[in-house]
Amino acid sequence: MREEADLGERQGRHFRFRNGTMDFNAGWVLGYSQLGGLAPGEVFECLNAIRDGDPGSWVRSFAAMAERQEAAARQDPPKLAANRYLAAAVAARAAWHLVDPASQQARDLLNQLERCFQAAMVQSGSKLAPIELPTAAGLLPGYATAPIDQPCTDPAIWYVVIGGGDTFREDLYFFGGGRAVAEGYQVLLVDLPGQGGTPYRGLHFGEATIMALRELLVRLRNNWPQARIVLTGYSGGGYFTLKALDDPHTASAARVDALVASTPVTDIAKLLTRGMPAVLTQRPHSALARLMTRIAGRISPVTEAALTKYRWQFGTDWIGDIIGLAGEAGVVDAANLDLPVLAIVGESEPPEAARQASELFADLAPRQPASRLLRFQKWTGADAHCQINNLRLTQDSIMAWLADLPSAPEPREGEPNLTPSPSSLA
Repeated sequence: MREEADLGERQGRHFRFRNGTMDFNAGWVLGYSQLGGLAPGEVFECLNAIRDGDPGSWVRSFAAMAERQEAAARQDPPKLAANRYLAAAVAARAAWHLVDPASQQARDLLNQLERCFQAAMVQSGSKLAPIELPTAAGLLPGYATAPIDQPCTDPAIWYVVIGGGDTFREDLYFFGGGRAVAEGYQVLLVDLPGQGGTPYRGLHFGEATIMALRELLVRLRNNWPQARIVLTGYSGGGYFTLKALDDPHTASAARVDALVASTPVTDIAKLLTRGMPAVLTQRPHSALARLMTRIAGRISPVTEAALTKYRWQFGTDWIGDIIGLAGEAGVVDAANLDLPVLAIVGESEPPEAARQASELFADLAPRQPASRLLRFQKWTGADAHCQINNLRLTQDSIMAWLADLPSAPEPREGEPNLTPSPSSLA
């Protein structure tokens, strides 16, 4: 079997499977093992049972591991049960990578993911708790360490994590949420329209995704006027966060203090166009495009599984509609951005992603000299999309950057200084 490129060209090289999308997903699950949940040995136990290019074997293997981990957690004392539940959540999430979202199995896996993740937070004593956030777009699921809709004058620091086209709110725990809790931040993890299980609620990717984020940021600021806000975005979240803040009214009302974007995408339609076959981008609704897509799906069941998920998230039955729907909100107007930004990009990501990150940094750096462009080379292991293969290094780098920002006021007398990193944020 020849090597098959990942659908989104997110990794650029192969480690375990010849199928690029399956290989990227394997690296994703292994990346989480640095931070809790499934250990590397448990991940490889699953990977060894998978047939390269066969999505069904992937789903069966990780679903079985989720069942075993949850059953064991129910018999364990709390300290051991906490990570066992987290392992079950990770395994259920991993199975979801290649499941048919319209199936009952997908709904069962989502229920298990949420049930086990929440049990892990309770057993570990974490302050993260599930929340439902009403917005004009609809009710959005999330996790938070404190209510964002209740007025509070505490000088807290909120660490907000926004994912992309492949994330659930539980993923955001590994993409910085868990680390931020440990560092003493207040934390908000939320699924915007199109993310996680929101398509089951009739919410899909599009302009509503950006509008919902803008609404939430303004509400957070209104209810926590003395707080400082660190906004972070991964994958598509790198676009959503930038686009949310290029609106002058939102930027003025939300007053976000710092932004971390991996990868900072300014033109998501162009990024998707560069990563798709020409027949889909030049004549997306032609008979040839539909024929070629059917053939590709038959040749690669993993590609077909991935495309099925994206169609579901965008609320369309045709993959050719995705570029137009993704680009509904338009191109980010970098001239309207005026806050320090940490722009992160990996060497093995698509060239268009690196180009957009460099262009944004060049525009922003003269007026925000605290901004940084962080490029991870291959030898670091953090060169793939979202730095999945070295999440610890990525989060260490983020915390170091935040610590180097201009000093913030000291905590009020009698209040603990929770950590030097967030307390130095302006």
